[in-house]
Amino acid sequence: MIDLPLAAVQLRPGHSHYDKALGRWQETTWLECIVAEPGWHHSRYRRGPTERLYDPTPEEALARATRLAAPQGVPVYTAPSNAQTWIAIQPAGPAIEWLVGWTAARWCADGVHTEHAGTEQVTATSGDDATQEAIDRVAERLGGGGRGLVKLKTALPLNDRVHQRWHTTPMDWPAGAPPEDWFRRRARGGERPSEMLRGLPDLTPLQAMWIVSASFKLSLDAVAPVGAWRRQALPATQMDAMLQGQIQANELRWGLGWLLRGVWYREEPMRQAMLSYKERGVGPIEMIQALRAGFGLPLRYGKELIDLCCSSSTTDSTFEARFGACAREHAGDR
Repeated sequence: MIDLPLAAVQLRPGHSHYDKALGRWQETTWLECIVAEPGWHHSRYRRGPTERLYDPTPEEALARATRLAAPQGVPVYTAPSNAQTWIAIQPAGPAIEWLVGWTAARWCADGVHTEHAGTEQVTATSGDDATQEAIDRVAERLGGGGRGLVKLKTALPLNDRVHQRWHTTPMDWPAGAPPEDWFRRRARGGERPSEMLRGLPDLTPLQAMWIVSASFKLSLDAVAPVGAWRRQALPATQMDAMLQGQIQANELRWGLGWLLRGVWYREEPMRQAMLSYKERGVGPIEMIQALRAGFGLPLRYGKELIDLCCSSSTTDSTFEARFGACAREHAGDR
């Protein structure tokens, strides 16, 4: 017996679950109670308690759902894992009031960082839409018209959980500024941040911070000295001293493609290098991006090489031969 106002009981077959005790995968059907209360996807309904049924026959699953639905006289709906849910096929509900909490970190055009918090009362037909409306309002109020960059976190309490969403306002690459690789090449040559940026006098402090942040994979907090320097609140020598070490220490993040390319040109073992970078915290997505940056490898080749590299059944010679073929095809001879 469910002590909640039900609108429907939903069966969602087609899932699977690996049972370690049994040592095998089990076919799983999700049995979900649809509650007649405002929710994330609809102003009238939300997904309530969920039960997983392991290896049930269709008849067993239907019988279990019917026992839950019968006391309140609600329908049983079957939605395979690739089909629309019961809530998704319902007509849009009425617009109701939602109270969305939010916190924000804002970097103004002059590079100054401020913290903000508040609530937004929003009228919307779902919690999802209410949260997005709150984000749009706050982002426009704090950073609209190019007045700054805003990182937002919203929180919408719904029944027994809080739905959170994160959003960062987009920031365009400053017009007339060289691309990221231009700055990276100069950093590899030992050029200091102030030297790289001195030839770009029209940048706002925040734009200068953004360039250094994006080029060298550093947080805006980490590059705050750039903003202070552009505001003439910090001498160039002090700003360079604060950032040079961070840029060099983070080369594994912003220059991995270049580092891998160097291994290749020195004719050193690529597999050993890739495994070494993996042990130092480089994830598969970062490695794929590095292989694209360093060798121009398409996604499928990057994934193939990472799988080969990490497979215990792959010999070093097999990997080096395959890597060489991919690299020569897309990046040319050494």
